[in-house]
Amino acid sequence: MQGMYPKFSHATENTMLFIATVFRKEALTMGFSYGNKFRRTIAKKMVLKLPTTNDGKELDYNFMDKFIEEIKHISTNRLRLFKNIENH
Repeated sequence: MQGMYPKFSHATENTMLFIATVFRKEALTMGFSYGNKFRRTIAKKMVLKLPTTNDGKELDYNFMDKFIEEIKHISTNRLRLFKNIENH
């Protein structure tokens, strides 16, 4: 298994989760499976749609970070609710 490493300085856990999710979704739409293996050469050619700042000149790392943080918050709250229902 080979790793892929970011070439930008804003590589927080949340931004990487966001990008990995977009990357995975795009790869799955290309029909990869055990027999049709995904390779680094293919990954390098992929074009990902990522959020940009209002001027469109830079990736919006702040949006990605806040978006993932909100997903984590919602998930945590849902788990707490589920635990409360389960315990009653």
